[in-house]
Amino acid sequence: MIVMKFGGTSVGDAKAMRLVLKIVEKHADRQPLVVLSACAGMTNNLLKLAQLSAEAKKTDADELLLKIYTHHKTVCEELIEDEVFKNSALQKVENLYLALKQYSEGLALLKECTPRSLDTAASFGERLSTEIFTQAALAKGISAEWLDARKVMRTDSNFTSAEFDMPEVEVLSKEHITPQLLKGKVVITQGFIGATAKGITTTLGRGGSDLSAAIYGAALDAEEIQIWTDVSGVFSADPRKVPNAHVIPQMSYLEARDLSFYGAKVLHPDTVRPAIDKNIPVRVLNTFDSEHPGTAIVSEPDPNDFGISAVTLKENCSLYRCNTGESASRIPRDEREKIYAQLRSEGAYLMVLDASLSKYFPAENQTAASLLCASGPNLLKPRSADVIQKAFSAISQHDPLAFMFGTSAVSLLAVLKPENGQAAMSEVHKLTEE
Repeated sequence: MIVMKFGGTSVGDAKAMRLVLKIVEKHADRQPLVVLSACAGMTNNLLKLAQLSAEAKKTDADELLLKIYTHHKTVCEELIEDEVFKNSALQKVENLYLALKQYSEGLALLKECTPRSLDTAASFGERLSTEIFTQAALAKGISAEWLDARKVMRTDSNFTSAEFDMPEVEVLSKEHITPQLLKGKVVITQGFIGATAKGITTTLGRGGSDLSAAIYGAALDAEEIQIWTDVSGVFSADPRKVPNAHVIPQMSYLEARDLSFYGAKVLHPDTVRPAIDKNIPVRVLNTFDSEHPGTAIVSEPDPNDFGISAVTLKENCSLYRCNTGESASRIPRDEREKIYAQLRSEGAYLMVLDASLSKYFPAENQTAASLLCASGPNLLKPRSADVIQKAFSAISQHDPLAFMFGTSAVSLLAVLKPENGQAAMSEVHKLTEE
C-alpha cells in the first residue's frame, strides 16, 4: 500500500481537487491511504475565528465564519456534478458549519481561548476538506471510505503540538485502516489532527499533515509515502535565484535536513522522520504536474553517488568571532535553533547566527554575512575529494570569510559577505551539473 498526502494548495478549491481525484483514481489499485490538509489558508482562518470568538468580537467572527462556510459550499457546488453526492457533501458541510458556529458561540460565552480550544477549532479544516473530497470520489466511481483520524492518530494532551504514540497508532491503524484497504477501499483521512485516549481533539503542529502521512506510512509498512504539493520535488537551488536549477531525482534524509535548515524551501525532513527510520522512501511530487517523477528522499545515500547535488544560501546572518572561552550560553534556549554553525579551533571561535541574535553579542566582534551550504551524497568520502576541491576553488573567487567543513557528513558550509553570496551560489551550482 501507499500513503498519498495532499497539501493545502492541492485541495484549495474545486479545480485543484479535481486534479487530486484524477491522481488518486490512477493509483487506486495500490491500496492508497489518502491524507488531506485543510483547504489553503483555512487553518489560519479557523484559528483567527477562535480568537475573535473568545474576544467577543461577534461581527468579525460571524463574517469569518460565513467566509469559511461559503468557501466549502462553493467547492461542493463546483466540484461535484452528481446531485445525490453533491447534496450529501453540502449536508456534511452544513453540519460541520453548524457545529463550528456553536463552538464559536461557546468560546464567546467562556471569553477564553486555550490551546485545547485552538486544536478543536483548527480540526474543522481537515474535516471539511475530507468530507467533500470523499463525496467527490464516490461520485467519480472511486470506492472511497472516509475515516476520522481521531480514531487512529493517538497522541498525548500537549495541545497545538501533540506527540504521537507510535505503538498505539500501529495497533489502531491495523484495526481501522488495514481492513478497509484489503476490501479495495481508498481510505481518505485527515492530516494534522489526532486525539488523546479520552477522545479529546489534538493537532500535531505546523507541518502536521506531512508528519501524519509519515506516521501512517510507518505504522502500515507502506511501500512509499507520496507528498503531493505545488512544486515538482526538491530543486538543486532556489529557481528564483538560479534560473537553471533542476529537480534532484533522489537525495538522502541528511541532505534534505541540511538544505532545509540552511534556507531551502523544501519539505521539512523532521516531519517525515518516522518513515525514514523504517526505511520507507518519501517522494515529493507536484499535484499540478503529476507526470513529473519528483524527488525521492531515502534513508541513506546511494553508495555509488558522489558530488554536489544542491546549494542554498541563508541570508541575513551574522558571523561572530571571539575567544574560545566564550559560548552560546547567553542566547535564550528557545532561540538557539537560530545558531546555524559553529567552529572551534585553538584560540578562536566562530559562530554563524541569525541576524536577530546579534543583540546578544558585542557589535565589534560581528560581521554581516550569508551562509552558503553545498550538499551532496557521500561528501566526506575520498571519491568526493575532487569535487570538494572544485567547490573550494569556486567559493574562493568570492572572498569567503570562513569555511566550515566537517560539521555535517553531507554538506560544506562557507561564510560570505552578503554582497558575494549570490555569485558564489551560482558558481557552486555549476558543479551540480557535472
